[in-house]
Amino acid sequence: YDPLLLQPSDVGPEHPFDAAILIGVDGDDGLVAELASRHVPLVGIDVRCGTGRAAYVGSNHADGVRLALAHLHALGHRRIAHLAGATNTVSGSERLQAFRSETAALTLELPDELIRWGDFSSASGYRETCSLLALEERPTALVAGSDLMALAALQAIRDAGLQPGSDIAVTGFDDLGVYPAVIAREL
Repeated sequence: YDPLLLQPSDVGPEHPFDAAILIGVDGDDGLVAELASRHVPLVGIDVRCGTGRAAYVGSNHADGVRLALAHLHALGHRRIAHLAGATNTVSGSERLQAFRSETAALTLELPDELIRWGDFSSASGYRETCSLLALEERPTALVAGSDLMALAALQAIRDAGLQPGSDIAVTGFDDLGVYPAVIAREL
């Protein structure tokens, strides 16, 4: 078999293939329905396809959020915000649900203002971090729904004249492997 990387527009009947691995689409995307109607076996990476010939491979979103919150809590943070990713995705909804559950388990207050709605993009991470920084009582830590959001949060914190890690702690999610370069730049 030869692997192919196709865009959704490339998946017409004129392109025969034996199976598909779906990454970065929602389960209700028309692409999933199109492939299912052609009886193509599917493997969804953090995508629940909901068809008979589909398998699911996903991250343990709840444990990741639990570990991030436990770490921040152990460091003494009690006002922790969440930059939520797209909640129409498995990862976004599970991470938000885990954040709410774990803050309750740690008996942390979670006012609505500490949940910010984004879409995993750096633009939403920057925008929502700026909103958090404008609060009368800003958070001492952020759990970002993605590394892209976390990187943008670091920039927003710097742009506000604050020091990431000292003034506000930030955690990401996805392990993009870019943090060593960011930290090195800071040194």
